[in-house]
Amino acid sequence: MLNEVADFKITLLSLKIDKKDPLKTPELNGDGKQLAGKSVVILDDVLNSGRTLMYAACHVLQWKVAKLRTVVLVDRKHRKFPIKADFVGLTLSTTLQDHIEVVFEKGKDAVYLE
Repeated sequence: MLNEVADFKITLLSLKIDKKDPLKTPELNGDGKQLAGKSVVILDDVLNSGRTLMYAACHVLQWKVAKLRTVVLVDRKHRKFPIKADFVGLTLSTTLQDHIEVVFEKGKDAVYLE
């Protein structure tokens, strides 16, 4: 959707981090060298402790990006790490026992609190 409104080139890359072993080298579906000197936006579905977003930012910063912004669809505000989202879709007050599920289906995107 961004390509339809942006007057600049957008490249979408996927960065997969092992939540059980975040120090393990993440999987990037492209060449990280293309990030050097560019503005990068990290998008995550749910921001809870901040661990995933923190490790993603650390990994992306190795390519000396020009600017880094973070976007989350849902912010639960249970931080253990000193990171914040620059842009938030929805902020939910939850307990640590609650579970948030984000589902993407054509025409039926949804967020569930369980």
